[in-house]
Order: sequence, then structure tokens, then C-alpha cells
Amino acid sequence: MGRKTSWILAIIALLFAAWTAAWFWGRGEIRASLDTQIDEWRKQGVFASYQGLEIGGFPFAYRGRIVEPASIGTVQTAQGPARADWQAEWIDFDSSLGDPGVVNFTLPQLQKARITPEGASPIDLTIRSDSMGGQAARGTDTVRVEGRGGNVAVEAVQSAGPPLSLKMGSFLASAAAPVDRAGQIEGSVRLADATANAAAWSLIDPFAGFPRAPVSLSADVLADVVPGEGGGQASIGAVTLKSLDAQIAGLSLAGEGQASLKGGTPDGEITLGFNGLGSFIDNAAKAGFLPESQAGIYQSMLGNFARRDEGGRQVFKVAFRQGYIFVNGLPTFIPVPRIQ
Repeated sequence: MGRKTSWILAIIALLFAAWTAAWFWGRGEIRASLDTQIDEWRKQGVFASYQGLEIGGFPFAYRGRIVEPASIGTVQTAQGPARADWQAEWIDFDSSLGDPGVVNFTLPQLQKARITPEGASPIDLTIRSDSMGGQAARGTDTVRVEGRGGNVAVEAVQSAGPPLSLKMGSFLASAAAPVDRAGQIEGSVRLADATANAAAWSLIDPFAGFPRAPVSLSADVLADVVPGEGGGQASIGAVTLKSLDAQIAGLSLAGEGQASLKGGTPDGEITLGFNGLGSFIDNAAKAGFLPESQAGIYQSMLGNFARRDEGGRQVFKVAFRQGYIFVNGLPTFIPVPRIQ
């Protein structure tokens, strides 16, 4: 073997050793990052745990499995704060060695949760889906998280009453936020073909006033992040509703606008367009949410305030100015509610 060939082999061996060291260093960083995140969640009142961590994919990627992940936290319910337990058999994840800041994750088809309101019997949740997962990405100054699922079914069982069921054809939720700097938080939600069983509807609408049509929702929001003075905590400035499109209970809604908080009071303007608003008010009265007399008043107000666009929608430009609400330029003399 010639001297030149020996040098080439030696260089290859050194590169392979360096690559191997980098890969195993990265594997250790993944484990340390997971434990650090669990510590951060614990400070926020969420206690997460796992039984094992498997990491493979050498030499060009990281592919791993978090074994038996679980969490305990608190959620708000109609009865007040409630303990929330969640568990699954595993969470799979993968990331490339060249871009470890981007992590794809996958959840199993079956997950279980339990909501335990104080002084009430627990509610057991079973979550099933054909596909559920997402992506978390962290750059130099931005972090982005996305979650998605297809053919999702959630069943809730309590000791008293029949099982409640909610199904979704698909959902997608994403958020991007700046890290330690001024900028904008971007948020998006997509929900398609959400339906509920008769038992769930009977809790919301026992008199069957609303049609049981599938619910769809699409929304995009921007919020300005204002740095705190002297390195203090950042706050939210202007909030922009880039787009809103929803179909629920026979009502079609579209909207856009911008508002900001000035001393805790909203200031700005939002444009809302409706199809089927008159029928929605009538249905609300049939369902018992409105007295018949109030429904008549609201129908009269529609005639006074609403404007029709070229597509026949009823359009309302709702402005928050000088502490009061204006609709299509007309004062309602209703004070703008303060937001603490």
C-alpha cells in the first residue's frame, strides 16, 4: 500500500471518528434537552415523565422513541380547575444531523386522558386518530410549532350519563414566535368536518334548536410582541385578524381586522360578514339561549345596522373607539369591555 493511500485512509478514519463523536454528542444533547424541557414544564405546574428513551438513526439522522410518556397538569372547566392526566404508549421523533433544530414527531393512534374536576367524578377520555403528529423547529431567533391530525375521534365517559363523542376530519394548528426579541407571533388554525354525537349535542342544545351540520374553522392571527422596558417581561401589542372563515350550526362567518389594547381597553376595527345570521338568532331562541322578545329586538337591530355586500352577506364593521362600540359607523352606546 502506497504512502498516499495510507494518508487517504487515515483522513477517512479521522473524519469517520469525528462524525461518530458528533452523532453521539448530539444524542446526548437530545436527552439533556428533553430533561431540561421537563424541568421547565414542572416550573409551570405540568409534571411530565417517561419510562425510557431510545435513540438511533446513526450515522445521518436521529430517530427516537419516548417510551410511555405521561403528564399531570391542571385545566379550567365549567366547575373550576381540574386535574388533567395524559398518557400514551410512545412518541416517535426524528431529526437530521445537519439540522437538529427541526424535530418531527408522531403520536400513536390511541391516547388516554382523565379530567378530574374538584368534587366531581372523573371524565375518562379516549383519543383515536389515523395520523397525529407535527413539527417543532427552533432557529436563531424564532421558534415554530405545528400539530396536525386526521380522522380524530375523542370519546368522553363519565360515571353518570352516556358517552360523549367528538370527531374531526382533520385539524392543523401552528404558531411561530420570536425568541428574545421584538417581532410578531403568527398563529393559524384549521378544523374540518367536526361533528358530535347526540349525547354531546343534548348538553349544548337540548331543545334541538340548531342544525347538526359539521363545523369547519379557518383562522390566521398576527400579534405584535412589545419588549418590556429595562429587560422586563414582553407584552402583546396590536393583534391582527388576518382571516376568519367558519361554518357552525347553520351560520357562515368571515372576518378580518386589527385591534390593540390601550390601558386595557380594545381600540381598532373588525369587519365581520355573515350568512344565515337571522336564522341563527331564531334558532338560538328555539334552543332557549334567547327569550323570544330579545330575538325580535336583535332581528330589528340587524335591519338597522347591517349592510349587504355584493355576495348578499350581512356585513358589520365593528369599531372600538373612545371607549364605545360603533357598528357600521353608528354608535351603539355600549361601552367597550376592559381586558385585564
